[in-house]
Amino acid sequence: MTESAALHTVLRDARNAASRLQADVAAQIGVTQTALSYWENGRRSPSEADLERWAEAVDYRIVVVPKRQSCSCGDDRLYRQGWDDCAAAVAQATAKGRGDG
Repeated sequence: MTESAALHTVLRDARNAASRLQADVAAQIGVTQTALSYWENGRRSPSEADLERWAEAVDYRIVVVPKRQSCSCGDDRLYRQGWDDCAAAVAQATAKGRGDG
């Protein structure tokens, strides 16, 4: 998942991947289905406490990373596109350094 993935998209996709219904997750974390729907549609944002309960309900972990940091691939354009592109660039550069690529 890239940095640019909107929170509401992550919430919806993760819940669907966990095969959980909105109503079930909402009941488990103590909010209304309407509130959860608003989060998943980008109309409102969950509180930090709600987000932590949501993550537990769908078996996800919340990770906070700096929005801007230096990248070991040396290509800020790739870094801004997302971690997967940047990690692939690092792996490719490492393989070339070992003579694998």
